[in-house]
Amino acid sequence: EYGSLIQFILDSDSETNIYAQSISTAFNNGTNSAAVTYPSTSLANQLKSVARFISGGLQTKVYLVKIGGFDTHDAQVESNLTTHLGEHADLLTQVSEAINCFITDLNNQNLGDDVIAVPFSEFGRKAAENGNLGTDHGEIAPMFVFGKSINPGVSGTNINLSEAILANNYQ
Repeated sequence: EYGSLIQFILDSDSETNIYAQSISTAFNNGTNSAAVTYPSTSLANQLKSVARFISGGLQTKVYLVKIGGFDTHDAQVESNLTTHLGEHADLLTQVSEAINCFITDLNNQNLGDDVIAVPFSEFGRKAAENGNLGTDHGEIAPMFVFGKSINPGVSGTNINLSEAILANNYQ
């Protein structure tokens, strides 16, 4: 009675093992550029692995890496006077350094023409500070697309920042 369901599970198990072997083989065959030193962060380690998978010939079309911590409703910056310091700036520095290493790694291995990267957030933020040196969930969510094959420039419509201007005038 359950033969087809059990067979499905057995087939899925077998296919998973085959795919796991492909991943392992690609990782072992791949390299990272010796000229690149990735920082010791979770995001950088993930991108380092992705670069190695690509270098090793894994044919995956889309990779997803993650970094948490951007849900900064308070203490996003150290103070109103030092808006370039604090938790948010530290997170953006991690993203910047990891992406820079990843792209440099791929370019050094002549793989940069084959990769397009798209950092994005799963939720937007408001442009205005919320009074706790943070921002709340909103509609603003920039998306960057980069890679050697991307034409540089800004695409899309500029957003209306009147909310932020009004909020800052009342502080």
